[in-house]
Amino acid sequence: MKPIPLSLVTKISIIFSILGILLLILGIAIGSITGIIVIILGWIVLIGTIIFKVIFYRCPYCENFIGIPYHNHYCPHCGKRLD
Repeated sequence: MKPIPLSLVTKISIIFSILGILLLILGIAIGSITGIIVIILGWIVLIGTIIFKVIFYRCPYCENFIGIPYHNHYCPHCGKRLD
């Protein structure tokens, strides 16, 4: 399987994180049974985003997990430059 570029993984993660947070806020604002369903959907989106990032945020050379809060330009495992 060809790895997804790290910049695309980051963009997708940011978009779905914002979507999940907006769903949580909307669910709280609605405040009824429908609001609870929207809150649950928001949590599902946020948890799915974390799982997506854990699966796909990997070094394109050694395929080891880089780490979610990782902001360096080099892989901590193989030392190659991350683009």
